[in-house]
Amino acid sequence: MTAKERHYRTLIAKGFSEKDARRLGTGLFQLSGIRTASTFAAGLDKVGTMSDPTIRKHHLKKAKAAGVSTAGKVYMGSMATEPGDPKAWISEMDAESTIKKTCHEKGWGCEGSINIEPRAAESDPWENADNALQAEPCEA
Repeated sequence: MTAKERHYRTLIAKGFSEKDARRLGTGLFQLSGIRTASTFAAGLDKVGTMSDPTIRKHHLKKAKAAGVSTAGKVYMGSMATEPGDPKAWISEMDAESTIKKTCHEKGWGCEGSINIEPRAAESDPWENADNALQAEPCEA
């Protein structure tokens, strides 16, 4: 099994969807092909895990602890680097620029309605994957 396959399985075990685990493994974020600004926010995948009240409460709590207001925002799990990532709250009024900003901050690429080249990695992200996967888990 390769380091990427182990990383994928670890993400699944941590609660990521298969789609998100694949995306995090490649570093490429894909949006649907919506073309007009007025329908951009309407086409976002914004329900996802937020329909589960327990998960919604968890994500809202993490956002509040990080000082992120969720007013007028939707949670996009596909923009998260971990479950409940506060930076995955996207403004519905300015979704396109919020997604662009988040992609640039995280160094992610994006294809579809928004096209951004991923930032070149400074080093191979899989170089130490085997060691990281064998490390002891953090104590909560």
